[in-house]
Amino acid sequence: DNKGPILAFIFAVKELIDKYGGIGRLPMNIALLIEGEEENGSGGFKETLANNVHWFKNTELIVISNTLWIGKDRPCITYGMRGMITLSVEVYGPEKDLHSGNEGGALKEPMTDLIKILSSIQDPSNKVLIPGFYDGVDFEEVKRKITMFESLKDSIDMNKYAQSLGIDSVSSCSFAELLSKKWLIPTLSIVDIRTGGGSDDSTHGSHYCFGPTRFSVIPHKVVGQISIRFVAKQDPHKLVSAVENHIKTTFAGLNSSNKVNVKVRNIGDAWEGDESHRLYSALASALKTCWGDNPLYTYEGGTMPVTSTLEKTLQAPALLIPLGQSTDNPHLANERIRSVNLFQGKRVFSTLVEEVASSYQPAESS
Repeated sequence: DNKGPILAFIFAVKELIDKYGGIGRLPMNIALLIEGEEENGSGGFKETLANNVHWFKNTELIVISNTLWIGKDRPCITYGMRGMITLSVEVYGPEKDLHSGNEGGALKEPMTDLIKILSSIQDPSNKVLIPGFYDGVDFEEVKRKITMFESLKDSIDMNKYAQSLGIDSVSSCSFAELLSKKWLIPTLSIVDIRTGGGSDDSTHGSHYCFGPTRFSVIPHKVVGQISIRFVAKQDPHKLVSAVENHIKTTFAGLNSSNKVNVKVRNIGDAWEGDESHRLYSALASALKTCWGDNPLYTYEGGTMPVTSTLEKTLQAPALLIPLGQSTDNPHLANERIRSVNLFQGKRVFSTLVEEVASSYQPAESS
């Protein structure tokens, strides 16, 4: 995905080269780092960057365009994203699958145990019941930002938003509170339940899904997949420990002969920018120059660990500049970008380069 913003930046660089009469006359050095496996975990990216960090020596600014506007009309600056933890909960017992007609009722079944564990995680209002899950969240800051988010309420039609999700209505809270839940509060989602061992187990038991016996098989092993989104001030490792403790404590209370195992699949860093930094002022100026309107400052509930990786490795601040509208279907099938956003995005990038170059003051040598 993200081909539109990548091309916008490439063409912006091409126009700057033409404008200044050659690469060597650009107002600042520009390096393009294109990584095409973000949706597949970005395997090897961190190591490749570390092994070739000399290519990016003295980086002043990192620009990433892989987020989206909150609506359809106002340009935005993304200055925060949640982190992500993916883990699986495995419950297993019998050595093999059993027939529900012959063995049902004779044992505690792995599927039933897993459902009981997962049902203990949230209350009816979606509040996570795991002790320590919200540790590190500054709820006073959340309240302050809810007040700030009231200025964004005209950017989204709540009824149309619900329709885009394929539901009748969204949460009964206010628009600003809804944004805080999507952006500033940690969440836990149960995203999959499957029988067998999953992709890393040779005993998939795929016959559960096919044929006349599909309702007669008691699986010997079941796996629930959990996705957690956490905020920048939380410690993801403490969060993992809290989840593991809750699952094991809940399972112990079942007095089951089965066994439970929690596997952490991946942890991606949260990220939060400093909107008071002078580079944000330069970006806001570039956006207003190109779009004729002040940008909205927004968060995103998703995760892009590459942002913090680049900041830490290159020792430079990152700016996240969304180009497309909220209706562009980003990161999904049939992603698109409106032509006016593509061309205006090119202008934003080139204008930003010139804004930053004009304000850059190199450090004096000691």
